[in-house]
Amino acid sequence: MLNKELKKDILKIILFTVSLIFLFIYIKPVWEFLVIVFNLVMPFLVGIAIAFVLNILVNLLERTECILPLCIWSQHGGILALGHTSLRTGNILARC
Repeated sequence: MLNKELKKDILKIILFTVSLIFLFIYIKPVWEFLVIVFNLVMPFLVGIAIAFVLNILVNLLERTECILPLCIWSQHGGILALGHTSLRTGNILARC
């Protein structure tokens, strides 16, 4: 009599073999399904990649005491204030 572990292993091999046979018989519909899934997931993967790269760049800027020009625009298209701001604190350092 076969023990339980051997029966489970034989069952796994049979299931794997049947899955492979099914895959080879229906390769075109399976491939089309995988292409559809890939096309659905691709924008999310691109977004994750862009966020990863931008996160590295922003962290680099935040670690250095970088002073950037600050322009505050009014709703009418004119400049309300000019100055410089610190990335680390976000405070306006000087107004021009």
